[in-house]
Amino acid sequence: MEKTAPGALRIMRNGRRLIWAREKLFADGARPGPLRAEIASSWRRSMAYGLRPDRFSVPRAETAHASMLSLAAAPVADAVSGDLAGTGVSLFVSDHEACIVDRRAPDASLRARLDRLCLAPGFRYGEEDVGTTAISVALSRQEPALVAEGEHYADTLTHMVCAAAPVTDLRTGRVRGTVALAATAETASPLMIAFVKHAAREVEQRLIGAAACADRALLERFLRVRRQARGPLAAVSARAMLTNTAAVAVVSQADRALLWEWASGALHAVDHATSRLRLSGGQTVTVRASRVDDNDISAGALLYLAPETDPAGEPPAVRGPGPAWDSLTPAERIVAAVIAEGATNREAAARLYLSRHTIDYHLRQIFRKLGVASRVELTRVVVAHTARG
Repeated sequence: MEKTAPGALRIMRNGRRLIWAREKLFADGARPGPLRAEIASSWRRSMAYGLRPDRFSVPRAETAHASMLSLAAAPVADAVSGDLAGTGVSLFVSDHEACIVDRRAPDASLRARLDRLCLAPGFRYGEEDVGTTAISVALSRQEPALVAEGEHYADTLTHMVCAAAPVTDLRTGRVRGTVALAATAETASPLMIAFVKHAAREVEQRLIGAAACADRALLERFLRVRRQARGPLAAVSARAMLTNTAAVAVVSQADRALLWEWASGALHAVDHATSRLRLSGGQTVTVRASRVDDNDISAGALLYLAPETDPAGEPPAVRGPGPAWDSLTPAERIVAAVIAEGATNREAAARLYLSRHTIDYHLRQIFRKLGVASRVELTRVVVAHTARG
């Protein structure tokens, strides 16, 4: 038994009498003695999101293509689903935004109960959506978490015990999602936390293989298309960017993050997309994107680039960040720089040791002050400011 088991058992035993602690936190903001610090912090953020414990609503996530995470986790979930039969315990896989992408609940009665809680694929269990859960705590702290009974923020979940462990992409260090277990208080076990840690490690190893296959598929497609390409051509993914000789004069590695952000969003539900983008060097290009899949898993995108010129035949002038940059506070400049590197709000919060709510607030202020409407535009401003020294 791992060292975390005795502590997990204590948390489960104290679960029911912690319900009153939430009311005390609401009343005077102080953390009651029995309440763990990480749970109190999550409760405060849940309050800041405007959530109420007596109102429980789980939002649906947007329909998405299969991901490398779900592909890597499926064999692990298959292997353990038989062992869960008759235990009253179910297994979940969530992505980095706390959206459930897979569920294994062998018992019909348990599945029905989970359906009533919307603990099912396609629903989001993020902290900003339903408050404190093991999934949200594991994602925010990037470490295994156990949330038992009264430690849940929502009243509807106070009869549940959940454990979750983050799944990290070992090649990039980014958290890709979680593996979680859920059970009622009567059927929960202190070994749940040890189990999800072991399962998460297995998924991480399989994720390496899935990412390697996707990278290989993108490279093969790029090399095949490059032979016939007559203009600037690039292949981009979350991890890399490939360019032919013509594209070297148009894009740089500094553009990878904004190109991938646009392509991944534009190709979310379609196979082809076209848009005009302003690159880090100030040049505007028309980009035609084509989705590249590997066994129905998104591997990246091929980008056909067409630089635009003004009526005199000269490339557009570089547009700097302007005086608005000076209006940003030091904290806002740090947040802007991290977001420009391609980090999500959740990843930025983890890197800067801030809450997701604080990052959201800073971004709203940054967008307002700089007059930008997207992360792509923000990235251009940050890159232009950096180029000016």
